[in-house]
Amino acid sequence: FPVTICFLLILGFLRLGSLVKYVSTSVITGCTCGIALLIFSLQVPVFFGLKGISSSTFADRIISSYDHLASFNGWTILLGTLSLGIIVFLKTKLPKAPWGLVVIFLGTLIAFLADLPIATIKSTFGAMQTHLPHPVLPNFSVPLSLLPEIFSNAVVFTLLISVESIISSLIGDGLLEKRPRANCELVAQGIANLAVACFGGLPESGTIPRTVTNAKVGAQTPLSGMIHALTILCILSFFSQFLDHIPLVCFARFIVTGK
Repeated sequence: FPVTICFLLILGFLRLGSLVKYVSTSVITGCTCGIALLIFSLQVPVFFGLKGISSSTFADRIISSYDHLASFNGWTILLGTLSLGIIVFLKTKLPKAPWGLVVIFLGTLIAFLADLPIATIKSTFGAMQTHLPHPVLPNFSVPLSLLPEIFSNAVVFTLLISVESIISSLIGDGLLEKRPRANCELVAQGIANLAVACFGGLPESGTIPRTVTNAKVGAQTPLSGMIHALTILCILSFFSQFLDHIPLVCFARFIVTGK
């Protein structure tokens, strides 16, 4: 993570942001598909309520999931299937309805009222915090034996973050008829990821769906992004007890089906 931050800042300060646009589409597609498959393999056991899955690689995790099929949770599968049905219905009959929020709310309500024996955020990860963790600087000291792996992972993360962020910026600026600033975007992503790392988060980047949505609803300045961040902070601060009871299968269903 710290290496990725350094790479992003270096790319931005050396004004190399424009070069990212020339990276082969097949390379980006391959990296993105690889990450998608990895996430998929992580969520399949959650969707079926499997237990005892601890393999670290994609292939081993798929094999382990197959070997542990007997440990499936019928209630988890039922709730996941019900969630899928609700989404299909809403997207067909009420396409403008916030189907994601509806499914999470109904799924949580059903699981809580029926006291279903399924995995939730609280049962799996512990109770949600109602405040931000104390900031801590990232650990830059690592064993020399891990440097090659860390370096290769940092290159992949830097590539994906740079390309997705710059493409998001180009699309958003195009919709708003503004001049794109690729190098500024990279520096901003580096600083943002430094803040994320200090609070124990995961690497982040600009995303095309939210960028386009922001532009379509009339956003003109970075203030819209700040309001978005404050909204999430308020939800975590005042509704964390509700979030504790959200079934993991409600999230896994989105990832596994791509809906």
